[in-house]
Amino acid sequence: MILSSRFAGVILNFAGSEGHAKGCGEAITNATGLPVLGWLPRRPEAKDPRATPGLVLGGEDFDANERVAEIAVCVKSGVDIAAILTLARGAPDSPQTPITPSAHTGSSVSRL
Repeated sequence: MILSSRFAGVILNFAGSEGHAKGCGEAITNATGLPVLGWLPRRPEAKDPRATPGLVLGGEDFDANERVAEIAVCVKSGVDIAAILTLARGAPDSPQTPITPSAHTGSSVSRL
């Protein structure tokens, strides 16, 4: 099943500052007509130091709860959740048939 996508808004990632996000957001909105729903800051301390993001090797010091909490703070302070919910409520219903990966896409689960 091939689905078409319709973008309803943009969230900027790795913005250097609020001013940077505002300038980029204005340019994106002027070029596309899409609203900017928020921005996430560039945070070097939040960069995943692992070579393979999402893969945690045994013995590695990684606190997933701490990482999720850090991301939540960024989202809460920089993203207009109410606007996203409003757009989501107006979105068309999802297809009744579940979407499953094609055989050629492989597995997204890493195992050691």
